[in-house]
Amino acid sequence: MFRKVHRRLVFLCAGVTIFILLVMSMLYLCISERSMKENQFLFFQNHVSILLSNIEQQETLTHQWLAQAESNGRYLISIRDNQTPLLHDRLKQDSDILLLEEGRTYARTHFPPETARLSPFLPRHNEFIFDSDTKQETFYGCQAFITRKQGQIEILILSSMEPLNRQIRSHRALFLLIDTAASLCLFLFAWYFTRKLLLPIEDSRRKQNEFIAAASHELRTPLAVLLSSLSVCEKGPEQKRMQFMEIIRSECLRMSRLVDDMLTLAKADNHTLTIRKNPVELDTLVLNTYEAFLPVAAEKNIRFQISLPEQSVPAFSCDRDRIVQLLEILLHNAVSYTPPNGQIHLCLNHHAKKGTFEIRVEDSGIGVPDEEKEKIFQRFYRSDKARARQDKRKNDHFGLGLSIAAEIVRAHKGKISVEDREGGGTVFVCRFF
Repeated sequence: MFRKVHRRLVFLCAGVTIFILLVMSMLYLCISERSMKENQFLFFQNHVSILLSNIEQQETLTHQWLAQAESNGRYLISIRDNQTPLLHDRLKQDSDILLLEEGRTYARTHFPPETARLSPFLPRHNEFIFDSDTKQETFYGCQAFITRKQGQIEILILSSMEPLNRQIRSHRALFLLIDTAASLCLFLFAWYFTRKLLLPIEDSRRKQNEFIAAASHELRTPLAVLLSSLSVCEKGPEQKRMQFMEIIRSECLRMSRLVDDMLTLAKADNHTLTIRKNPVELDTLVLNTYEAFLPVAAEKNIRFQISLPEQSVPAFSCDRDRIVQLLEILLHNAVSYTPPNGQIHLCLNHHAKKGTFEIRVEDSGIGVPDEEKEKIFQRFYRSDKARARQDKRKNDHFGLGLSIAAEIVRAHKGKISVEDREGGGTVFVCRFF
């Protein structure tokens, strides 16, 4: 499913972006090409104006001067004196003569001599653009008329647009190359970026499936015990009914705790975990929790110690019940995984300069391997060693305790971590800022 969504997102994101890129590129090309053509036409008009001014000022037009003018501007120039072509015209190639005749016909058809623009400094002239059937090209053209005492001189100047067209084609090819490279980069970026976006969702889906599977597994055991106990109560002797009724009661309490833990985590996921902060004397709260767990530790013959700051500590703004729940989870975890004759150390530190509190729970239990330190705060996670040493029916938190502890610390803007204890064992550290 996620692969299909990934592909669709890639094509959607990359497709929309590439479409916008292509549209903007085409608009830019259109504007740029129009500007290039206008500038080229203005350049032709200005250059032709200079050329006409020079022709008008000269009394005699030599073949050498006209050839040089054509070469400098890459023009074709045809001059007729009283409709008689000059020698320069008769020396041209046949293709050029046909082109000039085509241009002259086009100019006379579309721009009759009487419509030519009259300038105070230049001869009457018209500039135009026409497509040649002879050369299969587009040309700029200028038709001009100079009146002298001897008669009228008709001048036709043509300039090919092929250099400009080559520049436009080169410009388009460059943009095509850039757009292709940009499209490929956008596609790769969309592939990587959408994959990164989907990873948390995919991970959340995977964790949700694991959570449901683990919860179903945890519920299966007490349900099986309940069903078997009910069956025995129905068919068994009277004297054993009370015994199985107590088993049923115990399993119902376990299922109730499991449901409560799952609801707590669901609230944390939905950001609805209730945190009611009030000033709390954290040293007193830690001491009370320590005293409550003394009998539990003594039952397993575990030496239980506490360390509190020598000086009084300021009140800590927190949810008292949630901090008690946090301490109970950590201490219950320490008692469960510490063998008889082991030791547990509960420690509260206050850093006055930083204004932070630190709660440490150390035990001399089985410890946590390095590769599992990041996993133990996951839901329903228990290491193989822990499962081997502990009967699941005696575990009050079903592998959810440390997950709930992490959510409580996170809700108080703190951090929780696990470290190795010197000499063996585990240290859970909760820091509140």
